[in-house]
Amino acid sequence: MNSETSTHTGIRTQILHGVAVWLIPFLVGMAAFPIMETQHALFETLMAISMAATAAWLGARFIRRAGTCSRRPALQLGLLWMVICLVLDAGFFTWGPQAMGLWDYIADIGLTYLMIPAITAAMGWLAEPKGA
Repeated sequence: MNSETSTHTGIRTQILHGVAVWLIPFLVGMAAFPIMETQHALFETLMAISMAATAAWLGARFIRRAGTCSRRPALQLGLLWMVICLVLDAGFFTWGPQAMGLWDYIADIGLTYLMIPAITAAMGWLAEPKGA
């Protein structure tokens, strides 16, 4: 990402986008929660779609504002967003009515977040100048 657009790509913006990558699917999950018991597969599909769509939308927005991008910074951005999602989840899935064990969390939710760096890295590769 180039230095001319650092106001759009600063760490504060990266973190705020990361929170949004977590928050938008979280809100979708809250809205869809009533179907979780009766149509669990549909709920999981809706969650995956909302996560992929949010990461793709915000990743494209972020890269467009940066003006230029390559695989490495795009991958780093996705990894940051993934860590933010995992940290924000910790409060919901380690205490209270949604609490679950670490391995159950990883199998049910945590691994899904690997799609974020996969999406941003692919976008960075596509945005990379030819011959780079």
